[in-house]
Amino acid sequence: MRLSDEVEAADWVSIRDRILWRMANALFAEFKRDADDLAVVVRAHLHIEHELDELIYFAAPNPTHLKERMEYSEKVWLALVLGMNAELKPALTAAGTLRNRFAHNLDTTLTKGDSKDLIHKLTREVREEMVPSLSELVQSRTSNVQSIDDFPRLQTEIFFLATLVEVFRERYRLGQERFQIVSTQAAQV
Repeated sequence: MRLSDEVEAADWVSIRDRILWRMANALFAEFKRDADDLAVVVRAHLHIEHELDELIYFAAPNPTHLKERMEYSEKVWLALVLGMNAELKPALTAAGTLRNRFAHNLDTTLTKGDSKDLIHKLTREVREEMVPSLSELVQSRTSNVQSIDDFPRLQTEIFFLATLVEVFRERYRLGQERFQIVSTQAAQV
């Protein structure tokens, strides 16, 4: 790797991190604005589904042939086929299941059991590294929170933020890999 490649890679990481920070802050602002669990779950799910759409587009060898409309479960499957980390499947499936539960029953509310189950669907790495940081972020922006475990909605927000961040990172990684393949092919022509 040449020095210019290292600098360029560092620039891309810096740009990626700034975009990621803005995206997480925007979602957190939406969480604060939403008055009920339904809005939080559906809105967060929409953000994750959008990132899946982007991941699929950037990772697909020929995205013009993608179906216009796909079910969420199809998007998860296709993202996995295109190389997304398979450890994300339980969290993505849990996000879809929770969204469907809320979308089809107006009386649904978040419980401590729901939030604990969601957190356990995250990868071990995310639970160990990201969840404590996100917990601190949420607690710093929310007054009167003593223990995050006592607030299922906050834990659910952390689950959705962590899942969104992981899908974004995978989109970035797969997009970079796709770019490298296309660049190599172009150089050979």
